[in-house]
Amino acid sequence: MFRLRTIPKRRVSSLTGARAFNSSSLENYAKTLKNLKLTKDTRVMYQGFTGKQSTVNAQQNLQFRTNVVGGVTPGKSGEHLGLPLYSSVREAAEKLKPDASAVFVAAPFAAAAIEDAIAAEIPLVVAVAEHVPVHDMLRIHSILQTQSKTRLVGANAPGILNPGARCRVGFMPHSSFLPGSIGIVAKSGTLSYEAVASTTRAGLGQSTVIGMGGDWVAGTTLAEGVRFFLEDPDTEGIVVIGEIGGSVEMEVAELVRQSKTKKPIMGLVGGHKAVDGYVMGHAGAVRQAGDPTPAEKAKALSDAGVVVVEHPGQFGEGMLKLLGRPRPAQPVMGMGPGNGRRSFHTSSRRRSTGSSEASEYQPYGVEVTIDRHSRSPCVIVTTSTTTHRLPFHYTTGPTPSQLSTLPPLPGLENYITSLLNRFYSTKPYSIALTSIPLSAAQVAAVSPTDAESTLSDPSHNLTLTTFADPATQPGHSPGTIYIPLPSPAAAIGTLVNGAGLAMNTTDVLTLRGGEATNFLDTGGKATAASVKEALETVLKDERVKAVFVNIFGGLTDCIVIAEGVVAGVEELQVEVPVVVRLRGTNEVEGQKVVEDRKGVARGGMWAFSELEDAVAKVVELGGGK
Repeated sequence: MFRLRTIPKRRVSSLTGARAFNSSSLENYAKTLKNLKLTKDTRVMYQGFTGKQSTVNAQQNLQFRTNVVGGVTPGKSGEHLGLPLYSSVREAAEKLKPDASAVFVAAPFAAAAIEDAIAAEIPLVVAVAEHVPVHDMLRIHSILQTQSKTRLVGANAPGILNPGARCRVGFMPHSSFLPGSIGIVAKSGTLSYEAVASTTRAGLGQSTVIGMGGDWVAGTTLAEGVRFFLEDPDTEGIVVIGEIGGSVEMEVAELVRQSKTKKPIMGLVGGHKAVDGYVMGHAGAVRQAGDPTPAEKAKALSDAGVVVVEHPGQFGEGMLKLLGRPRPAQPVMGMGPGNGRRSFHTSSRRRSTGSSEASEYQPYGVEVTIDRHSRSPCVIVTTSTTTHRLPFHYTTGPTPSQLSTLPPLPGLENYITSLLNRFYSTKPYSIALTSIPLSAAQVAAVSPTDAESTLSDPSHNLTLTTFADPATQPGHSPGTIYIPLPSPAAAIGTLVNGAGLAMNTTDVLTLRGGEATNFLDTGGKATAASVKEALETVLKDERVKAVFVNIFGGLTDCIVIAEGVVAGVEELQVEVPVVVRLRGTNEVEGQKVVEDRKGVARGGMWAFSELEDAVAKVVELGGGK
């Protein structure tokens, strides 16, 4: 049981002193809205810097070229990732002078970390932890409302990202982002990524994206996000994504109605099919007495002039029309490589002393696979400009003379050795490590230990294609939420990653003549194992006549998900048809995995990219209208 933390008197006095809080007026916190503006010069520090998730995130941000300046871990000091490490937030704030702090601290301690950041007057604080006790956050808000220095995003938030500035505070997957002019604020992380993908493909891009999170009390609300974008000169159009729970969408409608600044605004409200009394994935996604329904929220937004859509895939096309822009000849695919899905494990990072070009990270990838032409194993090394293929003898491995023909990339031979060890021990079809960040200024050699650590750390999501027995894969899937929906006419089982997307999926199925048997959120970081387990859960409902898997691969690789679906369908000997919609990271490759293995499904299996196409197919297969 959680025990409410008692605040020491010394902390109370420091937080209520004149230096930290200059007024008791609730208007003070509104003055911090401008702190949401990120630039390429925004100095980002980490709280919980040496933790596993924080370290991985910082490495990704360094690759993305966010201006990371150091961090804090209580009781530790020195260096981490080649950057300054301090034992207190106050000392770090004095030495690093951060503009933003990314709080990667476990939920029981997150409130204390946020307090420290407020006391140090850090302008922007982003807290990503889930399940921070609501009373802790209520206490934090009582502090925030009496000061005018610090703006909070979160908790339980994916964070904030400005693609043009290459600045990310949080964990938004930035491969599908594009510098542009559309501001997005959302309760749902996955729906915000879908909105990003839609506006990117339309060639519009994003000015800033704010993932405010779906907790009961948010550091920055939908209404505050819209207000920020109305005042932001770099934002031409606004996307706002709400859901069941609370009434902030009504505040957005009133704000838009009264605003003298007129910008095209589009919106979406999820949860029309939510079950009363159930928390629909997000902590705050539950309707209390007096809360407006999703339909009432959508009507209020529409009456205020917001163009309300049915799903986020409609934002790109709709915003093009509102802005009077032509559709691009080909869909735009985003910022591409360097998306941080794979990370480089090292104990230090040397600062560049040369040109600005030398400081930019240029990723390379290495794979051990099977060359069908030579019918032998093959090493493939890919850089930004070339691809090198090196077939080798299976029993001897590549010789030193063969390896000498590869480009002289730091650590390459050690990465190849580590991959070969895995290739021979696990016997996969292929094993790959992609987007290894490399800078011209990084001259330190990568040791065998570094290379092996990179492969061994599960957070690096090593891509391994194997035909191993699916039954040997782990089945534990923490974070999965399953809620049966009551309609006796329901026939479509759903399996989705992300609560917001799961709610919207059930909504769209109903709008297109189908009916979902359930709400199922595998969590934002769905894995092959969790997808298989979720599939088994869905199929226990005797109403299910078809299964709809709807995955956005932001933090999740679509190849991994596709392999999980295929393995689950085969292991469970699924009799009903399965429709798989994959969008995001490696979506084409993931769809190909499904198409290539669709024969394992007794009821048939189909792969799609577009939501409308996938919904039409599964409604048809499920006997809908």
